Amino acid sequence: MKIFYSFIIFSFIGLQAIAQQYWPHGSNPYPRCSTMTAPTCTKVAVGGDWDNANSWSPVGVPTQDQVVCIPAGVTINVKGPIYTASTACPPASTTASPRLQIFLCGTLSFQPSGKLYLACFSFIQTYSGGKITAANGSSDLIQIGVNIVWGGPGSGTQPDINGPWILSYPFTGAGVLTIGFDYFKVKQPQPYQVQLDWATTYEVNSDVFIVERSTDQKTWSSIGTIKSAGNSSQKQTYSFTDKAPVAGTAYYRLKQVDLKGEVAYSDVVRFNTTITKKFSLYPNPATTVTRLFSKEGFTAGQTIIILDAKGTVVRKINASGTNSLQLDLSNLANGLYLVQITERNQLIEKIPFVKQ
Repeated sequence: MKIFYSFIIFSFIGLQAIAQQYWPHGSNPYPRCSTMTAPTCTKVAVGGDWDNANSWSPVGVPTQDQVVCIPAGVTINVKGPIYTASTACPPASTTASPRLQIFLCGTLSFQPSGKLYLACFSFIQTYSGGKITAANGSSDLIQIGVNIVWGGPGSGTQPDINGPWILSYPFTGAGVLTIGFDYFKVKQPQPYQVQLDWATTYEVNSDVFIVERSTDQKTWSSIGTIKSAGNSSQKQTYSFTDKAPVAGTAYYRLKQVDLKGEVAYSDVVRFNTTITKKFSLYPNPATTVTRLFSKEGFTAGQTIIILDAKGTVVRKINASGTNSLQLDLSNLANGLYLVQITERNQLIEKIPFVKQ
């Protein structure tokens, strides 16, 4: 009897959102083919049969809630039943039917009657170059939760799966990876600004990235949108500047939206904004130039005065309509100086700095 499979296409990043909901993922990024080592992976295949403890590093067959990685060039064989089929979600025994995250860059080879039983909310992510093969078996299968997501009883060899594909439950079938994150970083290049940088390794039907910020990881607000490349098999880099960051600790994440309107989220990055005063000088110490920043912007009536160590005025600048001023120090001798900001002859801030 010929078996027909129903394939539900969904995004990898959507799977990440599900994994983050049901898995204690922590701060480690999801494994890629180039990063299949500890601590990103808690169990790494070295080759051999799945149920042989020596096929894994560290030694031992994968158990509940482990991140299982099968690197490129490594083959793991599935002979006979591995674990026990679940009849409920969650299963009665996590030892008999563990929940696993499996990242496949090598080969998962099913021998005749090979069966892999996993608990619900497990998934197998097959990267480009990775594959799941069936060796002349008519009853090879992968079951996640109570659903058979690949193979099953019948006649004929099961179809091979070549990455990128995903097998998961509650999403049954295979899914096309729509995006792969390479990194997501946050830094403060200058006072009163926070810069977010990220990169993707590939994109399929991606639309936009919405940058979101929170102070408690409960309430999130959108602070900007960046158009994505859409479809790409090459590395794409992106950047966004938060020009009005909150003082103290903030959390950032990316909300990725595809062309179908489906959304998912990146990992959350924590960042502490160190500049809290209304005015700041950067860099300090300085050599030939430095820049004076105003958190709220300079206004009419404000004056910038530079004094040397003797209190002598060496520079006076009237400033308005901007958030920063470049100060030329090339004609000043090395030493200690003081910047004073006055407003209508009233001192509102003073900042010492060193000219080197």
